[in-house]
Amino acid sequence: MQIIIITAADANYFELVRGTILSVREKPQGENVAIGFFDLGCTPEQLHWLKTQVNIIQKPDWDFDFPGRNEAAEHLKGLLVRPYLRKYFPNFDIYLWIDADAWVQDWRAINLLVEGASRRGLAIIPEVHRASLQQYGQLPQFWQWVYQQYEANFGKKLLRNSTVIRY
Repeated sequence: MQIIIITAADANYFELVRGTILSVREKPQGENVAIGFFDLGCTPEQLHWLKTQVNIIQKPDWDFDFPGRNEAAEHLKGLLVRPYLRKYFPNFDIYLWIDADAWVQDWRAINLLVEGASRRGLAIIPEVHRASLQQYGQLPQFWQWVYQQYEANFGKKLLRNSTVIRY
């Protein structure tokens, strides 16, 4: 099974994403795992370091049109490119996205994501913060909205076979 871990950053987030990448590479299991990187505006020096640590570097396009696209910041592509990971990093079986400001503390988390994606086609970890009204106060309404977004974008069949919470 071919697995790739993907992340993204611009020059402003480089030190954070450097920590993310090193947190993967410092684990015995992460020494040889494929890492893909979306360059959202890194400097030549930063790209030089990245070439020593990641397997594939891509510059994402705007994969769909939307109002204000021509004026949108380049780093917004890091949010909008996620449904198109297979386009930029073909020939992998499992795609894991890790935000630039996260890191892998324990490889068991990676194993659980791979297992979930292998079994159900999709594994998602929500970002939860104790101050979030969506999680604490409006949780059922929030997850109903999330479910509707996934259904609209990925279809009912995938959701029936996934672990997405339904309300």
